[in-house]
Amino acid sequence: MMESPLISVIVPVYNSASYLAECINSLLGQTATDIEIILVDDGSTDDSSSICTRYRSLHTDKIKVVRQPNAGQSAARNTGLRLASGKYIAFCDADDAYAPHALEKLAQQLESNPQCDIAVAGYINADRCPAQWNTDIEFRIYTPTECIRRTLYQNKEFHTSVWAKLFRRNVFDEVRFTEGLYYEDLEITSRVYAACRSIAITDSAVYFYRHNPASFINTWHSRRIDTLKATDSIVEFIAAEYPMLLPAAQSRRFSAYYNIYVEALRHDETELAAKCLPVLKEYRGRILRDHNVRLKNKAGALALFLGERFVRLLI
Repeated sequence: MMESPLISVIVPVYNSASYLAECINSLLGQTATDIEIILVDDGSTDDSSSICTRYRSLHTDKIKVVRQPNAGQSAARNTGLRLASGKYIAFCDADDAYAPHALEKLAQQLESNPQCDIAVAGYINADRCPAQWNTDIEFRIYTPTECIRRTLYQNKEFHTSVWAKLFRRNVFDEVRFTEGLYYEDLEITSRVYAACRSIAITDSAVYFYRHNPASFINTWHSRRIDTLKATDSIVEFIAAEYPMLLPAAQSRRFSAYYNIYVEALRHDETELAAKCLPVLKEYRGRILRDHNVRLKNKAGALALFLGERFVRLLI
């Protein structure tokens, strides 16, 4: 491996033994060969550590392994950023995978557009990694302001995950993940885009996101309320740096608070539901008046005007 590889891929690993080999193999099989794979073992208690060690012994030219006490995905990603030496940075979750051509296509986009700092692609959410991928990819170029606006309004191709993206290394010179926070991808996206000159986006899929009904995002867990903290932080950042985008940030905050409000009602957590209501009542009128807000948010705002009993009928 060259002293400074073209691409550093950061993989946080925590008790991912069932799918970790598939993830690593997808990275070793990339058509972009000038890469380093940084496996950050975040205190795993299953066979993940031994899998990392085995792959490291087989591919000493490409794979780095670092172990740390369990500190969460944000901390693991920050550890990877400190170790990364590539011109570009990519992230991959340990139970997911990249299409073989993914990193090459993303890197080509950044290499051919020196003013572009992030290449963003789509993903497939499924139970099994596809056998065939579409390799015909076309990108559109956006300003950071437009990307932030569309992301906060939750336009489909403007997802907030850090995987399925390739970043110029310097984007992270002043930006890090907020440690101890779940929904760290959501929270960091606006700050990362703000550090860019322009961003290339395609809805063509290059990433396999494994559908897991038992995953954190698909089950009710006390840490799900971190989405409130994440969107509070987004509104604070946007108010200070992009005040013209405040309606978009408020729309995203409303979405988070409404989702948690509904889950709290569903699970009879009345105190949490009551905590969400002041923000929802403050925003519901402007949500209905903003033509950029997605229909799902507008439906939630309307339901709030009709009262808790009506909301409960919808869940």
